[in-house]
Amino acid sequence: RQAAVAGGAVRSESTPTRQPQQHQQQQQPIGLDTEDPAPFQAELAGRERQYGPNHPAVAESCSNLAILYNQRGDYVAAQPLYERALAIYEGTYGPHHEEVAHTLTDLAVLHLEQGDDAVGRPLLERALAIQEAALGPDHPDVVAIRDVLNSE
Repeated sequence: RQAAVAGGAVRSESTPTRQPQQHQQQQQPIGLDTEDPAPFQAELAGRERQYGPNHPAVAESCSNLAILYNQRGDYVAAQPLYERALAIYEGTYGPHHEEVAHTLTDLAVLHLEQGDDAVGRPLLERALAIQEAALGPDHPDVVAIRDVLNSE
């Protein structure tokens, strides 16, 4: 199952939102099968050393590595990284922040892609509520999340 939500809320069909520093020069998307997770892992480790384990920059690196694993179909590796990013964002920004909504959406889609609607739908519904309150009911991100929910 493929899912895409506008504005980057679901990034399961695109390359990670931010490439590690050594990859920022690349202009073309990288093939999912050939992308090496090592630079993303190194960036995560570096940010953990620099900022500590619960900094939003660490959450961003967790999310980027999770996106890469998710794109490769390695849901077992992706899920704990999404969950860690979510916990960091919630702890830093509170439960109604845009980064929380984006990470909830990514985690929800991971579950939905595996056919686990009982877990994925509530996560996506929570993301929808956050985005709708922040952006309004007609924003493209909100409409896209609603479309995914309606297609399930």
